[in-house]
Amino acid sequence: MLVVLYAFPALLAMRAAVVADPDLGWQLRAGQWIWQHRALPVTDPFSAYGAGRPWVAYSWLFEAVLYGLDRLLSLTGIMVYVAGLTTLIAVCLHRLISRVQANFAIGYGLTAAGLLAMAPMYMPRPWLLSILFFILTTDIVLQARRSAGGRRLWLLAPLFAIWANIHVQFLYAFPVLAVATLEPLLNRLFKSKMREGSQALLRADIGVATLGCLAATLLNPYGWKVYRVIAEYAAQPAPFDFVQELQAPSFRSFPDWIFLLVLLTAAWVIGRRRKLEPFPLLLLLAGALLSFRARRDIWFSMVIALPIVAGWYDQSGAWSARFVPGRRRLVAVFVAVCAVLAVAGRLRGLTESKLQESLAATYPVRAVEIVKQRGYSGPLFNDFDWGGYLIWQLPQLKVSMDGRTNLHGEQRIKRHFATWMGGPDWQSDPELSAANLVIANARLPLTALLRTDSRFKLAYQDRVSAVFVRKK
Repeated sequence: MLVVLYAFPALLAMRAAVVADPDLGWQLRAGQWIWQHRALPVTDPFSAYGAGRPWVAYSWLFEAVLYGLDRLLSLTGIMVYVAGLTTLIAVCLHRLISRVQANFAIGYGLTAAGLLAMAPMYMPRPWLLSILFFILTTDIVLQARRSAGGRRLWLLAPLFAIWANIHVQFLYAFPVLAVATLEPLLNRLFKSKMREGSQALLRADIGVATLGCLAATLLNPYGWKVYRVIAEYAAQPAPFDFVQELQAPSFRSFPDWIFLLVLLTAAWVIGRRRKLEPFPLLLLLAGALLSFRARRDIWFSMVIALPIVAGWYDQSGAWSARFVPGRRRLVAVFVAVCAVLAVAGRLRGLTESKLQESLAATYPVRAVEIVKQRGYSGPLFNDFDWGGYLIWQLPQLKVSMDGRTNLHGEQRIKRHFATWMGGPDWQSDPELSAANLVIANARLPLTALLRTDSRFKLAYQDRVSAVFVRKK
């Protein structure tokens, strides 16, 4: 049974389309740049607009590892990353739920529901590591709340030191730490009975651990500048209108409805308690705010809500450790999961050639070959979703736009999308006007308009893309 549960998210993720992620290309190129230069970039080396502008490769460690996997196994290495991380997420999420729920069937079902709700996130992104580290952080904090010593809290600072070099979503764990630190004060304010009978206004051990985690996040090559990146993203509402992963849940897919059901059930569990407990309530509200704003953050709600539904607060307040798989059992299960995934990969025909075919169905693979063969030069004008792929495949050309929204800024992103959608001012777009080469998505309105544009001629086309070059 555990083999099926732990293999479940990887089986959902093991599809050829996983490697067609729009950010994968620039992340691989950034990893390659780091390996080649044995340093980290401080200005953007990949786009025309970003040339000479400050750029923080805040996920540098992830990108370096991802490029290493690509060098060893090509696109198969990307699939291995996704399958491996989703399996670890399943193991750790089940372990978290099992601590508070003795019934195996209930814990099993809740874990499966959470893994299904998070299925849209199973992509080759650093956020898979953020999900894993957030689960571990939540587990450690919850154990500390149930014990007087909080002996495992010392693990958090090293965890955050690694996390800060992988992804800026380490910030999401600080609400958990902060609310746990302030819980005694919050209990007084909400007139809620304190579980441990402490009269202190702060939970000192968790507070010290929080400060240690904050200091640990500065142990990265960019120091405090990673927080500047966070501020840049927070100050840009426009990408939430255009980037699919940043849009609110549409409730057009089964995982979205599972997310809503779990969230509402957790709210009901909290509401039926006679005394208000601020710790789960505040974190659930934070999760709801993040998740309804962007479907990318549904995982935050799931990690908070599932233990609540599982019976986080029982009548005795005891922290249950029943049915937490031992090490030997986990090793046996791990071997079995690897075997299941290997067989599944073979049955689904997930060969390197199949993965390459998936790329060719989404990205301008043949158009890139034409550009290389004919030696077309820039400036290049390209679509937002293809920027990452072109950074990877055409390193000699600087893209006009890619998925690094904090670098390109709100106004440029709005103008970019308006142009590609054939807005009224598309002809006066300064970057299009300056371009010598356009690699266009055949499905976007601008591509049809360019066929009538006297400034460009069609040099190549297929079902996926078209190449336009400036007339001499």
